[in-house]
Amino acid sequence: MPAMTAVAAGDAGAAALAAQLDTVLAAVGQGVLVVAPDRRVLRINEPCRAILRLPPELATAGTPVADIARFCAQRGDYGPGDAEEQARALIALFDLNEPQSYDRSTPGGPAVTARSLPLPDGGVVITYTDETDYRHAVDDLHTAAATLEESVTDHAGDLERLTAALDVARHRAAEATRVKARTLALMNQELRIPVGGIVESVRALLTAPLGPQEQSHVSRILNSATALRLILDDLGDLARLEADEITLEAAPFSIETVVGSVLSAMAERAEETGLRLTGAVDTVVPELVTGDAAWLRHVLAELVALALRDTERGTIAVTVEPGLLPGMGLGVRFAVEGAGPEAVASLRTWLSDGPLPDDIAQTRRAGLRGLGLHICRRIVALMGGEMGASDAEERGTLWFTAALPACPQVSAGPCARSRCLKILVVEDNPVNQRVNTWLLEREGHCVTVVGDGAQAVRAASDHSFDAVLMDLDLPGLDGIAATRRIRALDGPAGGVPIIAITGSALPMDIERCREAGMNDHLPKPVNPAALVRALTRLTAGDGTGGAASADEVIDEVVLGALEGVIGRPTVVRLVAEFLERADAIGPELAAARRLLDIDALAGLAAELKGVAGSVGLTGVFETARLLDRLCRECRREEALDTAVLLARRLDQGCGRLRALWGAV
Repeated sequence: MPAMTAVAAGDAGAAALAAQLDTVLAAVGQGVLVVAPDRRVLRINEPCRAILRLPPELATAGTPVADIARFCAQRGDYGPGDAEEQARALIALFDLNEPQSYDRSTPGGPAVTARSLPLPDGGVVITYTDETDYRHAVDDLHTAAATLEESVTDHAGDLERLTAALDVARHRAAEATRVKARTLALMNQELRIPVGGIVESVRALLTAPLGPQEQSHVSRILNSATALRLILDDLGDLARLEADEITLEAAPFSIETVVGSVLSAMAERAEETGLRLTGAVDTVVPELVTGDAAWLRHVLAELVALALRDTERGTIAVTVEPGLLPGMGLGVRFAVEGAGPEAVASLRTWLSDGPLPDDIAQTRRAGLRGLGLHICRRIVALMGGEMGASDAEERGTLWFTAALPACPQVSAGPCARSRCLKILVVEDNPVNQRVNTWLLEREGHCVTVVGDGAQAVRAASDHSFDAVLMDLDLPGLDGIAATRRIRALDGPAGGVPIIAITGSALPMDIERCREAGMNDHLPKPVNPAALVRALTRLTAGDGTGGAASADEVIDEVVLGALEGVIGRPTVVRLVAEFLERADAIGPELAAARRLLDIDALAGLAAELKGVAGSVGLTGVFETARLLDRLCRECRREEALDTAVLLARRLDQGCGRLRALWGAV
């Protein structure tokens, strides 16, 4: 009885274990087929019946596995071939007693992966996994990848074709630009020859006896030819811009010096038109910046000239302050404030890309060089800035911005090599006060400014100065009288070097300066290089002063800056052309003076005034400007004396040019 109880208990345990196994097999998502050692079905779950698509009579325990294999082979699950052979081959795999894995796909059925694992008692467990969805996803991925690869290949071909077409278009555009630049340069060169011939012929006519009406006609021709030369200069700049031959210099310079230079050069024109010209640089603006000073001065002078040309009354103020660049970076903003509405409208017209104004002929008669403004716009763009105009009621502002990064302050003047000086500036004009102060403080000097001769005498007696810059035309006590009183002071104060700063270059005025005790004489506007040389010479112990030497009638900085813009070969050619003409002007000056021909002297002075400054002959420029004014005012005797001084300075300047630039 106990033995039978144990057997019953064992059977109950086995039944319970079998029930648990069936439960587990039913819960498994994979198909499971357990094969007994006699190769009959021992266990089969519902997923296996569904995956193998077995009829009920085969999907039961005790069914020979060979029958299931034969059924599947006959259905074509194993591919073409004899069904009996395929069934035997499958059963033979079980006898290898090692794990097996194979894929099978029935026609119209699922894609299945089968894996078999031998059991220790000789049986086999086979799992079936339905991978239909997975394989469809993989197939879809392969299809998408192939489509994408094909699309990329097509797009790559399109991109390559577009790139090639763009390269061709770019090459054609560059070639068109080069052709245009060459055409402009050729036009400029070809036009200069006949224009030069016209100018020379007209000047020859001016030396001949002409009646008032003929003189007026010839003068008008000369003025028109001169204006045409300015247009040719602009065409030359435009050709170089189109050919990318203009490279901006990146050198340290003082913005105050550039502004002061423009104000000084434009002061006479402002005075003639009854306008007041002022300037101010914000203290936030760096003292030294890096950029191209020559082109910056060119643009600023063009805007100031436009404001003076189209403004009838009031004050023209040049202001410099920080400003935003087109890319929202921080740069420097230059503004010409107080311009009239016509100046604002003119600048806007020439800065736009639209059609030219209908009244362009009237604009030309008014003297506006729109091509020059267009070039300024291009130059400002090269500087990383932009140009524009704004108006408010009756006054407007012409402005531009430029990227001018600050640079470490370095002194290149004499004070870097010796001592700094205490200098008294005696000047009543606020603009000239500011300009002279800029020039001197840039060199590191300490400057005191007074506005009349009486204040100058008091300052010289109360303080110890190393030099005095004395204007001649002062309210109350003039510069000559103030100098005499300073020379009468006791001690070192009476011997301080005094440099005359005046708009007159007449020999008689220079002699008056010497007689009053002045040591040297510099014309307005003050040449910075000449001022530095005069101060260096006088404060080094050589206080003899006297007439300007050849070194003092040429500003080497002008040609140096010009060389940075247009290159040394072009400057040498420019100097050679000037010297060739100057060799002819010398005898013409002498002949006109002998014949007492004031009209001829006026024509020669106008010519020299227009070209001498371009090659750095500031002494010749100032003397020619004075001679031109004296001729227009019919001051015959003074004009004849000034013609002698002009001839001498022209000879000295030409000699210096030949020495510096190797021109013959």
